[in-house]
Amino acid sequence: MRELTEMQRDFVRALVTEPPSYGMLTRAARRAGFGKQSRAATLSKHAHDLSRNPKIIAAISEEAKKVTRGIGHAEALAALFNMVRDPPAAGLGR
Repeated sequence: MRELTEMQRDFVRALVTEPPSYGMLTRAARRAGFGKQSRAATLSKHAHDLSRNPKIIAAISEEAKKVTRGIGHAEALAALFNMVRDPPAAGLGR
């Protein structure tokens, strides 16, 4: 991720933390600081181009692994424990 610009790194971080949904590339690009003076369609095209850059694809993979092994692991365990401990849902996971 070192070979990326600061804005590209911000795009990768925003994309990895953004909940998957329609328009997530554009929102991640906007959060990273791209397209401050651009129309939505222009920013969307730029976000699409960023997401196809091989260096950015590699950085997304790297950051996703960090999140999965770090914060994501703890969040997943907490969600699982909450689900199991929820009395109405206690029997559903078994």
